Amino acid sequence: MGFVERLFQVAALFLFCIDNFAHGGPTGQYFISTPTNITVNSGHHARLSCTIGNMVGTCQWTRDGFALGTDRNLPGFPRYLLAGNEENICDLTIDPVQPVDEGEYQCQVSGGHGVAPISSAPVTLSVNSEPGKPYIVQGKEGDIMEVQEGDEVELVCQSQGGRPPAEMQWWDGEGRRIVSDVSEHVMRMEDRKTFKTI
Repeated sequence: MGFVERLFQVAALFLFCIDNFAHGGPTGQYFISTPTNITVNSGHHARLSCTIGNMVGTCQWTRDGFALGTDRNLPGFPRYLLAGNEENICDLTIDPVQPVDEGEYQCQVSGGHGVAPISSAPVTLSVNSEPGKPYIVQGKEGDIMEVQEGDEVELVCQSQGGRPPAEMQWWDGEGRRIVSDVSEHVMRMEDRKTFKTI
C-alpha cells in the first residue's frame, strides 16, 4: 500500500470520527446529571437537574407521564421553567411549588441524526404542606361551652390540609398535657395529597 493510499485512509477515518462526534458520537447522547427524588415545602422553589452530553435531540419533562413541552418557558405552566444558560442544560424549576405539583417526573431527550432518544429514571417530587389552623369543632358555635360538673364531654379538634398530617396534642388550662382518653384519626383529603387529622 502506497503512501497516498494510506494518507487517504487516515483522512477518511479522521472525517468519519469528526462526523460521528458532531452527531452524538459513538456513545450517542448521555446524561451528565439526572434528577433525584426531592421533597419540598409548599410555597418554596424546586429544581430537578438534567444535563445532557453529546445532545442531538430536544429535551422535555413529563409529569405523571404527561409531556410538559419543549419550549423553555413551558407555556400553560406559568410556574414551570426549563432553566439553564446552555442548550444541554434542561433543569426543570418550579416556583412556587404547590401540592398539585406532586408527582413522578422524567427528563426525556428526543433522538436525531441516527442517535437514539434517552430518558432519565423517573423521580418523585413530594410536597409538604402546612396543616390548617386547628380548631375545636364544638367551639365553632361559640367560644364558651357550658357543662355541669361531673358530666362527660367529648371535644373534637380538627386540622385539615397538612402533609405530613398534623399531630394533635391536648393541654389543660394549667399547662399540663392530657394523654388519657385521647384518640387521633388521620384521613386523606379529597385531593388525595393532603390529610385531615381529628
